[in-house]
Amino acid sequence: MSILSRMRKTSLSYRLLAGVVLGSSAITFIITIFSIVRIYQHGLERVESELKQIETLYLPGVTQSLWDLNDEHVQLNLNGIINLGNIKYATIESASVITHSAGQPTTGDSKEIKLPIVYHQGKNFYDLGTLTAVASLEGVYDEILNQVVFDFFSSLFKTMILSAFMLLLFHQVLTRHLMSISKFLRDNSLSDYTKLPKLRLHRALGTQDELTTLTQAINEMRFEIAEQLKHRNKAEKDLRKLNASLETEVKRRIKENADQQVILQNAARLSSLGEMAGGIAHEINNPLTIISGYVGMLRKGLTPPGLPAQKLDYIGERIDTTIDRITTIIQGLLRLSRDTQKEDFRIQSLNPIVNDAIALCREKFSSKGIELKLDISEEELLCPCKPVEIGQIIINLLNNAHDAVEFDSSPWVELSLQTHDGQLALSVSDSGPGIPEHIKSKIVEPFFTTKPAGKGTGLGLSISRAIAEKHNGRLFLDESVSNTRFILELPLSKN
Repeated sequence: MSILSRMRKTSLSYRLLAGVVLGSSAITFIITIFSIVRIYQHGLERVESELKQIETLYLPGVTQSLWDLNDEHVQLNLNGIINLGNIKYATIESASVITHSAGQPTTGDSKEIKLPIVYHQGKNFYDLGTLTAVASLEGVYDEILNQVVFDFFSSLFKTMILSAFMLLLFHQVLTRHLMSISKFLRDNSLSDYTKLPKLRLHRALGTQDELTTLTQAINEMRFEIAEQLKHRNKAEKDLRKLNASLETEVKRRIKENADQQVILQNAARLSSLGEMAGGIAHEINNPLTIISGYVGMLRKGLTPPGLPAQKLDYIGERIDTTIDRITTIIQGLLRLSRDTQKEDFRIQSLNPIVNDAIALCREKFSSKGIELKLDISEEELLCPCKPVEIGQIIINLLNNAHDAVEFDSSPWVELSLQTHDGQLALSVSDSGPGIPEHIKSKIVEPFFTTKPAGKGTGLGLSISRAIAEKHNGRLFLDESVSNTRFILELPLSKN
């Protein structure tokens, strides 16, 4: 590959060449302008000098010839004037009439001189006319044009010679080394940093200049990048291992958290049921006492003379009713205490869920003299839900309301189940003074409780809110009333 073809592959050489050509052309242009001005000034000075020579060399001869009436000698003087070089036309005018002339009038730029012709004789002066000489500037312009043409071609020749020399010089000193650096960087990537050749330029040994500094900087940078790549690859391997271990740990923690959530939810449900255990035992104990009493009456009635048939039917009916009451309580307790993790959502009427919760709580409220008010819609209200979890929310709200008004003088708790704005709304209100302002924001936080130590886990409301959100609903404190009222909103099903 020739030097010229190699130079054609780099635009830097041509940009440098363009810079040289433009710089040289600009300098040549400036020099030419100065040269033109100088030639023009010298030309004007020469023309003015020729015009002045007429006054000293030819005016006396013309004056004497006119006085002597020697027309031939006058014409010889005029011809001598126009032979000065740039003088193209000369005339003698008397009384506004041209009496003698030489040469041809000029049409281009010109300069002229008018000299009065006065003959002196003693103390007398005789006006013989006016000598007019016109000098053309065409000679000056021709000289300028010739100089410009000469300067142009000489500058063009010098610029071509200088450009070729500079192009070769740039290539030899700079661009060929830059091309070598570029080719080296393209051919030697850093992907295989175990084999990292050094950049070397083909130059005289011991040469120390900017290219040497650049080469050293590139080599240092490449080795530094290679070291960084080693560290990065090692860090990536360590990070992948760490990510794998973290992923395993996260999965384990998620499983543990899920298991813990199940445990906490079950614990909260069992805690709620445990708080009602005394009432449930009393609720079941009363029917059993009734059954026991009636059974004793039957035993006595079976001895002669025996009980009348109507009395036996009444006792049997009361026993059946009481057993149904016990069965209802036990079934409700079983439904509200079973595991719901594998249970799917289904369209379910909330009325029986509310009734089960009330059946488990009724005796607890009755034993403390707390009036339990019910406002339950007679219409069957359907909702996609897990019945056990909704029952857990209701029992928790009833237990909280019970504990809040347990020691009031005229305690009451109201449970309402209605529809509102296309939503199913279950509210539990109590006769208490309401929740203090400073703890309203904390009331649903896990493990926060206003109950005495040893009573309550502080998980009821937080778990209840989580269950409500899982059912696409919400559980919130109604701050528009002076008493305490919690509202559970759930989507109402039309099916």
